[in-house]
Amino acid sequence: MIGYGNVGYGFVRVLLRHGAWLKERFGFAPKIVAVHDIRRGTVLSPDGLDLQALARAWEENRNLSELGKSEAGLNAFSVIRDSEADVVLELTPTDLRTGEPAAGHIRFSLTNKKHVVTTNKGPVALFGKELLALAKANGVQFRFEGTVMAGTPLFSLVEFALATPIQRVRGILNGTTNFILTQMEAGKTYEEALAEAQRLGYAETDPTADVEGFDALAKIVILANMVLGRDLLPNQVPCQGITKLDPVAVKNAP
Repeated sequence: MIGYGNVGYGFVRVLLRHGAWLKERFGFAPKIVAVHDIRRGTVLSPDGLDLQALARAWEENRNLSELGKSEAGLNAFSVIRDSEADVVLELTPTDLRTGEPAAGHIRFSLTNKKHVVTTNKGPVALFGKELLALAKANGVQFRFEGTVMAGTPLFSLVEFALATPIQRVRGILNGTTNFILTQMEAGKTYEEALAEAQRLGYAETDPTADVEGFDALAKIVILANMVLGRDLLPNQVPCQGITKLDPVAVKNAP
C-alpha cells in the first residue's frame, strides 16, 4: 500500500470489519505485506501486518516503522519492487496537473507485473488509457473504481455487463458542493454552509479540490474517457468553483 491517509485507513477498517465474510463468501483473504507513506514511514512484513496494530498506528499518528521491519532509505519504488506483493494499492494524494507521484508508482508497478488498484484521480484522468494498455501488455490489471462514485462498480459494469453504448452521463459529481449549495439555497451564506459541511465531515479542512471544482473536473474527464470513449485532458474542460456564488443566485437558479 503506497500512501496511508484516510483512504488507506478506511481500507484497513473494511478488512477488519468484513475480513471473515470476504473469506467465507469469496475465499478472499488478503494480507497487507507493506505500507509506505511519505509522512508516516514504512513497514514491511512478508507474512502480513497486524491490521489492528496498523489501524491504531494511524489513529495515534505513530510512525509505521514501530510496527515491524523497516530499513533506512526505503522509498515507494523499492517497496513496490521488494515487497513481493501481488497487488499495489496506490493511495497517494491527487495532483491533477501532473498525476505524480502516483503515475510513476503505477507505471513502475505495472511494468514489474503487479496489479494496481487506485483511488487517485490524477493518473486516470491524465493517462488512463495509456495505463490500461501498459497493464494489458504486462498481463496484469489496472483498476480504478474508487475514483468515481466512491467504489460503486461503474467501470466494471460498463466493461462486463452492458450490451449497448453509453451516449450520455448525468449526475451529481461532488457530494460536498451539493451539500453546500443545498444549504445556500435554504438561505445560508457560502461561509456558513462550508463550516457546516466541515463540522459534519463532508468537507476537508482544506476544501479547495471540492469547492473550486477540481474533484468534479477529474471525475468528468475520467467518465468521458473511460465510459464515452473520448480523449479529453483536464485542461481542455472549463472549470468554475462555487466560492463566488451568493445565496440569492443559488436560490434563483433554474
